[in-house]
Amino acid sequence: MGHFDEIISADQEQILSDKDAIIIDPLGRNVVAALAQRPHNQQQHKSQSVIGRLDIGEILHMPIATKQSGDLLISGIDQLMTLIATRFQDYEGRSTGFTGVLLAGWEAISNKVLHALIDALSVFDLEVYLETSAPDFLHDSNVLDCDAISGLVIRNCLILENGERRDCFGLESLRTTLKAFVSQACLRDFTVLIWDTLGDGVVPSSAVLKRTFTWCSFYNAVPWIGPHSALVDASIEVVPFEPLSAFDWLKEPRVMELHDQWKSKRAVSGSNALLLFQTNNL
Repeated sequence: MGHFDEIISADQEQILSDKDAIIIDPLGRNVVAALAQRPHNQQQHKSQSVIGRLDIGEILHMPIATKQSGDLLISGIDQLMTLIATRFQDYEGRSTGFTGVLLAGWEAISNKVLHALIDALSVFDLEVYLETSAPDFLHDSNVLDCDAISGLVIRNCLILENGERRDCFGLESLRTTLKAFVSQACLRDFTVLIWDTLGDGVVPSSAVLKRTFTWCSFYNAVPWIGPHSALVDASIEVVPFEPLSAFDWLKEPRVMELHDQWKSKRAVSGSNALLLFQTNNL
């Protein structure tokens, strides 16, 4: 979500090249130029999703809880469409590298207007994702009833900023959201991304991380877990994968292969003597 250097750094290039999906700020400095600087083979990597995040609430200059009047709403949506036309495409109408748009702050408009806006975005050949966040998440499961919506991004879903897990009572507010995206996933291809941001310097426990990865695996969601600073600094590490349990390493194929080799040995040579073992004693 941060700016890019004029000549992208190695860390920035890695983010742009080896991720299946990235969410970036299309209004950030040098973002469009950075997408153009990607290696040619990465520009042709059609399976990668490059999603630009736009906050409708900020564009409309109004709190989420407040609904816009008709004239201001039309003006704000016109501004949004102009941003997409200028940032997501070049002056000849060709894509600048974005494959999708993430709409945040959409609660400022009605579902009917939102669905009409999403249908209008189909002109730009962009996948459209909606963003929701704690503590309220989705109030209306019908908001996802639009075939043009490709997925849902849930922020601050399972891990609190202090690294603690969201308790069961906190997960109760997710019920409508769960119902909404599970229903969509049963009907069509639907992507669910979990975006949990931690405070800088916070290190969550392995138990909290395993719970998060297990939950995401059960609901076929993809997690991103990292500190606030990692949103704007590509050199800061995020949680790369699910931590192993205490003895999970014993189940790795490499270790199992060593077990098999050990069991097949009837003799082990040491530096001073030859020790004989019976296979059934190993």
